[in-house]
Amino acid sequence: KVPADFLDLKTQELPKNAYDFITAMDVFEHISEPENLVDTLAVTLKPGGILFGRFAAENDPERPSHIAKNFEPMFSRLAERGFTEIWRDEWFWGHQAFQKNG
Repeated sequence: KVPADFLDLKTQELPKNAYDFITAMDVFEHISEPENLVDTLAVTLKPGGILFGRFAAENDPERPSHIAKNFEPMFSRLAERGFTEIWRDEWFWGHQAFQKNG
């Protein structure tokens, strides 16, 4: 009974400063330029909000849809947009959390 919004980004825009928490589990590796998605999420996340996800992709011939391999441009864009890494799970899957400053 937790309220949630489900949006089709092909047909809908994300609202501005609307969300406190965004999860992006196994999303960014499917985008050719994941740093551009950072710009979109930065606009929709409230100041102090959290972006939580897994930002990695291994070379795997059985997963050809993993097209992004280098996430450094995405991490740089997060920093440019005022995000600070606040948590990292290096033990299991490499999940990370970033907080939007301001």
